Amino acid sequence: MSRNGAVHAAESEPVTRIAAAGASNRDAADAREALTITASVADESARSDIEPASLTIVHCPDESVVGRVVALPRSVLVIGREVDIGLRVSDAAMSRTHLRIVFDVRHGTYQLGDAGSRNGTRLDGKTVVSERLESGAVIRAGETLMVFGHGDEMSAVNFKAEAAASSDLSVLILGETGVGKELLARRIHKHSGRKGPFVAVNCASLVRDLAAGELFGHRRGAFSGATEPRDGLFLHADGGTLLLDEVADCPLELQVALLRALQERQIRPVGSDREISVDVRVLAATLFDLPEQIAAGRFRADLYARLAETVIRVPALRQRRSEVLSLAAQFAEELNKPLSITTNAAEALLLWSFPHNIRELRSLIRSFVHVTGARSALDLVFLRAERPEMCALFEPGTDAAGASSVSVGARGEREELERLLVLHAGNVSSIAQALGKPRSHVYRHLRACGLSASRFRGEKA
Repeated sequence: MSRNGAVHAAESEPVTRIAAAGASNRDAADAREALTITASVADESARSDIEPASLTIVHCPDESVVGRVVALPRSVLVIGREVDIGLRVSDAAMSRTHLRIVFDVRHGTYQLGDAGSRNGTRLDGKTVVSERLESGAVIRAGETLMVFGHGDEMSAVNFKAEAAASSDLSVLILGETGVGKELLARRIHKHSGRKGPFVAVNCASLVRDLAAGELFGHRRGAFSGATEPRDGLFLHADGGTLLLDEVADCPLELQVALLRALQERQIRPVGSDREISVDVRVLAATLFDLPEQIAAGRFRADLYARLAETVIRVPALRQRRSEVLSLAAQFAEELNKPLSITTNAAEALLLWSFPHNIRELRSLIRSFVHVTGARSALDLVFLRAERPEMCALFEPGTDAAGASSVSVGARGEREELERLLVLHAGNVSSIAQALGKPRSHVYRHLRACGLSASRFRGEKA
């Protein structure tokens, strides 16, 4: 997702550009360093305990690279605006050679190092000079945001879901509240080839005395108030898929009948002495550890064994930071709106832990579209007003160089002024003209943000 709000899917061609000749002296030195480290890790490359690592570019002015995944070598990757050997990104706010990611042979980890960049390198919201990378780390260089990770948990989830879709096995989907368990269940149904409907029921909402009737139906007169016969959810889902959401909350007395329905593919409506055959694929979902529920006597072990023929664990959104911005764009598209987001707001979203997972992100985007009509970019102003907790990492503090940071409101202004200074090479008159303001206005704001235009003069964008 770029500064101007365009959203692009991942592209398959590699981002890294390699040049055998014509490299600058610095790039040549980086190349020699990479070759030296590559040679030193030759014997290490077969180690099975080192997971492959990658960078996912999630936000950048260079729209062609957004969504791409760059596999990290076990050597050195140099990143900058004009590098000849390494990862070149067209970002005017990025230095020619901005940062390096170096493989640490001894520890089998990756180290991030700023390469003397003009604007610094941020790691998880803080300016750093050198720091070890942990999975899920958010890196900011200029206006570009990248997520470092080991493997792709959702790829494994989707692969397992696709494999399960083509079978008749029962699937138990595990994960925290709001991670998208029902979305995954719908995807399994969609790719199952089953022609019947997808029906979901929240077992926690079933009234104990009426639960059997809800699932299996009832005959007229089966109980007080049953003036008309009613088909249950199993019959509604005939030929399709039934999701038992929050299955851990299913009453114990109902679990016996549910087990028989799964095993025999037959149901008996309440008040009937006849069984009805049904063709239903059953999926179940819960946030609870069912073996613990079994040990506590709240869930039947035989029903668990029948439901858990295939088990899929959906990771929390905080473990899938590379998906946050693309999911946000998807939720806006569901409302027929394009999503534009500033770099500061994008960084804040990536750093937020999302305790309520995808449900929380969708709620935020729906609120943004409702309040603003998506006519402007989602920015820190909106986040501070609607979700102030998401801006916690942009509160006043001290950066790695020891300089006191400005306030939340001023910080967003400072970074916008820095961007304009880079684009206009420190020319205050040009900035004033672009903003439609007098030069005195620009100078006043530069002083308030602790910026000097002269520092940016002569910089090539």
